[in-house]
Amino acid sequence: MHPHPDGSLAAQRVAVLVDTGSVYHAARQLHRGKLDYRRLLAHVVGGRQLVRAVAYVVRAEGVDMSAFLGALEAQGFELRVKTTRREPEGPVRADSRVSLALDALAIAPHVDAVALVSGDGDLAELAGPVSAAGARLEVHAFEGSIAERLACAAHVCCPFGEELLLGGE
Repeated sequence: MHPHPDGSLAAQRVAVLVDTGSVYHAARQLHRGKLDYRRLLAHVVGGRQLVRAVAYVVRAEGVDMSAFLGALEAQGFELRVKTTRREPEGPVRADSRVSLALDALAIAPHVDAVALVSGDGDLAELAGPVSAAGARLEVHAFEGSIAERLACAAHVCCPFGEELLLGGE
């Protein structure tokens, strides 16, 4: 992380946008664990001024996720929930990347950094527009889960590990 132009990290304004599906699968596949969102938020903010924290969740139709959603809200996250839907041709679809990208572009002029918590390479194209709006794009995700093109496009890439899992130290 870079200090604010005035030299202080505390003066830096940051928005944290979490692709919960991306980090959920990375935590399970790489560490057989679950992410601690309280630790995650503290880790990513790191002494800076949090402007917004938004969690993007894809929910399967008919699945009760109220405990998870309630826990996210209790940690201070705004929620953007998409419910999967069956297309007439048969495939089940839901994707929160468009909502995440639109929010990143809307908030970028109001913060110093947009901290994207995702390893999804499809989000690499956000770096240019976020930068043009006056903010840096940071990528935070489990080490080994960050697509190379996303890591290369970001201004800062901050991999993390087991220390952010529930029950981890």
